[in-house]
Amino acid sequence: MTGTTFADLQQEIGPNIGIALMPISSTAASPTLLGSWDTGPAWSTIKVPIAQAALNAGTANPTWVHQAITASDNTAAANLWSSLGATSTAGAQVQQVLRDSGDPSTVVQTQAVRPEFSSFGQTNWSLADQTRFLSHYSRDPHAAPVLQQMGQISPDQQWGLGRIPNSKFKGGWGPTEDGKYLVRQMGIIDTPQGPVAVAMAAEGDDFEAGQGSADKLAAWVKDNAGKIAYGKPGAGKPGGDGQPGPAGSAGDPVVRVDKDGVHTNYGGTQGALSEQSAAIPAPDGSGLDDPQITDALHGRVEKARNHLADAEETLRVGKNAATSMDDTAHDGANKVSQASTPGGPTSVSPAATMSGAPMGAPTAAGPANPFASRFVPAGVPQMSAPAPLSMPALPSFGVPNVGMPAASSSSPSRLAKLSGPTGQIANIPAPGNLTADCTPLEAFAAVIAEARRRGYSLDRALACGSTMLQESGGDARAVSSNGLWRGLFQQNADYPDPMNPNTAIKSFFDKLDAMGGRTSPDIWKTIFRLQQAPSFATDEAAFNHPNSRQEYLTEIQGKHDKAVQMYQQLAASAPSVAL
Repeated sequence: MTGTTFADLQQEIGPNIGIALMPISSTAASPTLLGSWDTGPAWSTIKVPIAQAALNAGTANPTWVHQAITASDNTAAANLWSSLGATSTAGAQVQQVLRDSGDPSTVVQTQAVRPEFSSFGQTNWSLADQTRFLSHYSRDPHAAPVLQQMGQISPDQQWGLGRIPNSKFKGGWGPTEDGKYLVRQMGIIDTPQGPVAVAMAAEGDDFEAGQGSADKLAAWVKDNAGKIAYGKPGAGKPGGDGQPGPAGSAGDPVVRVDKDGVHTNYGGTQGALSEQSAAIPAPDGSGLDDPQITDALHGRVEKARNHLADAEETLRVGKNAATSMDDTAHDGANKVSQASTPGGPTSVSPAATMSGAPMGAPTAAGPANPFASRFVPAGVPQMSAPAPLSMPALPSFGVPNVGMPAASSSSPSRLAKLSGPTGQIANIPAPGNLTADCTPLEAFAAVIAEARRRGYSLDRALACGSTMLQESGGDARAVSSNGLWRGLFQQNADYPDPMNPNTAIKSFFDKLDAMGGRTSPDIWKTIFRLQQAPSFATDEAAFNHPNSRQEYLTEIQGKHDKAVQMYQQLAASAPSVAL
């Protein structure tokens, strides 16, 4: 439906339709809303957070999850709901899944509003809140098993969003109280501009009419979602090129801001601008309804976005250059330190810089850090370290801190069959079975599994995996340029056999456990102390000392997104494997 505005689509289908769009991005603010339908019963779309709540609680039967999502089986969904306990308890757990994934207001229904239907299916779930939920949920590593099922919907239900290639979606449908029939879907689709969370609904005289409307809505979404969600200018303007444009363009008068007031794209919509026209009138009295004024505003915002993108790229280049200069200076300081120490090199701690190394490629660890359990000798040149970058708060995934079943690390462990990067089945060794030729994915899986076996939460396990990726890129044979730091965690001679990946992982966790890694208030700073200054008594003392290389904290946190991606790959490939 390229060239068709939403107003044209609404005229063709009928007025009682709605779409919400939101980019899959950690910086996205509010959805774009189109159409007059905005909220109503969730019907079977609520099965997604129900399945996730049961997975979080450890009560989910994999068959129930599969049937509830792929076939929209009501019995399977009821079993998942019942597994969560009493009705009020189940509702609270499902509601917590919504809150953890960005839905700020939806209240899960626990009372039988319509006795012939499930209580949870009658939850009032708006299109806006559904897209907020999906935008956050799709980036949560815990979501991988459910998202995988959303990509395998039964053929008889692959209408609407199911007609868009590679979509992950869930539908719901049921009769309205006024004799109509509501059909709705929510999902994640790929667009040239980036992935987009979509929620849409249509009311018809019967299910077939609603399904037909959903097909038309999805066809329009396929062509227009990315350009609207990511704010690309073009469509909707009178006499324009017919391509979909920014929210609020004159051809789409029903696009509006949501209840939070400010839209991600251009700060508002045509409707909102029109409402404010009296407050900011043009000289001729036409105010902000004048197309020339609104076009000018949109143009200014587009220029501002371009300037921001240029500034971010300049910052990235400058940061990389500064990091390279700092590492070179530290390497030089370390060589001076070694040359001035009687009897050979001092005992220093690692700072392997692996940024940018392709996963699976042989890598060499970065230069050693002169700050360690002993300070840099007097007279050695030192650089003043730049202030650490401001890191956003790491996500709380909201699952119980349940470790893997205890097992001897020396006893034979089963192999988990997981899909490798090429899509072929690969045997991922459990902890204790790695070889020196293990792949980065195998090493990462073993680190996460060992952390979970020792009782670390998933958040903490991912921090340990991020540290390994920073130190060696997952290359068990990695050796620093000065030869002092070796293996997965770039360990020195104080560690036994660091080139054995199994020993390296065990030694890392043995020392991290001794520092209180499972319960430390800030796992990242505890890892900082272990890797940078293990002789200090507390995390804060190690981090705040004048000679501390604080940017190391930023470096290991910078691998968190990569760690989440690798975990999602593992979890999606084998959702039944406890990692």
